[in-house]
Amino acid sequence: MLASFKRNNSMRTVYRYSFARIPYQCIVIGLIFLHATVIFLLRFSYVEETELMKEEGYHYETLEVSRGVQLILKLHNTAGNAYSAGPHEALLQIADTTCQYPGFWIRLVGHCLVNIELKQESDRMWKGNFAIPMSGPYKVDARWYGCERDRTEWRPLSQSIDMLVHVEQSSPNESGEPNSLFLNKAWVSTLSSTLSDKGLPDYVWKLPKQEDLSAYTMLEAANSVVLVDDSNTNPNGFYKFHELGNYELLCFMGSDSAFKLWETFLQLRPQISAGQRPFKFHYYNVSNFVHPDVDWELETKQRLRKCKHILLSLEEPLRPLSQAEFKSQLTTFVGHLLKVMDDSTFPIRLLTFNEPPMNTNNCYPPFVLPRSTDHPCNDVIKDLFRTRAFPERVHLFDNTDLSNPQFDQNANDILAAVALRVFIVVGKQVSDWRAVGQKGMIDGLHRNGIVEPNFDLIPYEGWV
Repeated sequence: MLASFKRNNSMRTVYRYSFARIPYQCIVIGLIFLHATVIFLLRFSYVEETELMKEEGYHYETLEVSRGVQLILKLHNTAGNAYSAGPHEALLQIADTTCQYPGFWIRLVGHCLVNIELKQESDRMWKGNFAIPMSGPYKVDARWYGCERDRTEWRPLSQSIDMLVHVEQSSPNESGEPNSLFLNKAWVSTLSSTLSDKGLPDYVWKLPKQEDLSAYTMLEAANSVVLVDDSNTNPNGFYKFHELGNYELLCFMGSDSAFKLWETFLQLRPQISAGQRPFKFHYYNVSNFVHPDVDWELETKQRLRKCKHILLSLEEPLRPLSQAEFKSQLTTFVGHLLKVMDDSTFPIRLLTFNEPPMNTNNCYPPFVLPRSTDHPCNDVIKDLFRTRAFPERVHLFDNTDLSNPQFDQNANDILAAVALRVFIVVGKQVSDWRAVGQKGMIDGLHRNGIVEPNFDLIPYEGWV
């Protein structure tokens, strides 16, 4: 008995000393491995509960975008196996807590192109709503750029879903924005058109309905085609664009984006209003907001004072700007333009960026606004109008409905459609001027029977 106890006690002593002889480094490595395993599981574990509460009348589709990234679609059902026009909901969950700058883009491709814009609600959650304007089959098209800044490589969805959509007919005068000058159009497929052999792009900007495209007038610009028929909500077409006077100059201002728009506009001019002479439409090269006139001749500085209507687009500044810098400099620059055209009836319009957000060097972090899948500079521009940072004669010229569904494809098609819109907004402005008895003439501004002298052609020197 005593011998047995001594033997067992001796064995416990051996075990104790054997464990003590395990190298300290091995224990440390084991703990590090355990810690890394826990972090990995926490980092890439999916969120079990989502903010899309299950409701009757909806179908839920979950798509794997990347490891730890899920896209959930909440789709409104109709009778049968089809989905309605919407609104539908989309949610993107990112389980990777270290993913600081997620880059992605999502749309539907079918009879129309439908952009799905998402807004960031938390570090791991992006949400948005979307509607589908036209019946037919659709597929989800998405790109994942990863979590690093300035990454241009992307991967597509490894899976997709087929969707059949049934849309009830709606009034063609319904517009996406209150008091919009434009009908609620979409990029509509031409593949089934009887004119598909006429060199049309795969998608054209028109009312979302199946119809014979031979009823449209096809205009050529920017190596593309734009359709004219139901261009705006006014039955007279382009309002009173044809009445634009010789002393009511339209000025395009900005970088290469503004120059291309000006060129495309001039290509459309003889096809829409040949009587309007080109000298009424100026371009002013601006590469930065702080010293915009640095390369201007004296005559250019003087001629700027003749402008009665300014379109501003500066997508390619000389030096990339952070989002905070862009907001501050744009606000200050518009303040200067208000002094250059010191009359409450002379409008300034800020165009949204057509540039794909993944291709930009501008409005880089740190972000001063909640993020979205739109261009980060567009987030700034829209916020300035949402917060009423400018007087009423400064307008938002929002073309994201044109640019975002196309993303980095068919830039010339977008450009031609935006240029067509310029005729509409300018024609509407002329109509508004005439409604109050206003017209620019050689002897001055005629307004309600009173003639006010034109501005002196003195260069504006207050930029800095």
